[in-house]
Amino acid sequence: MTTGYENVGIGYHALGTGTNVGARNTAIGHYVLEDITDGGYNTVIGSESGRSLTTGDENVFIGQSAGSTTLAVQYAVCVG
Repeated sequence: MTTGYENVGIGYHALGTGTNVGARNTAIGHYVLEDITDGGYNTVIGSESGRSLTTGDENVFIGQSAGSTTLAVQYAVCVG
């Protein structure tokens, strides 16, 4: 992640390696929110959860691979 503010990423490639202009995201696990480029207030816990999400706000993904193929969504809750 190169930009953005008040984000927390714990794990290999959590919040990705590219440009992220989002704010207040919480990503815990490896490859969590790896492709995020613009999004805020997302809470994602579990390996590969939200991995393909590029844009989206106020989402909650909990569990291994929860929402891993989702590209763009707002206000979603995925558990699994």
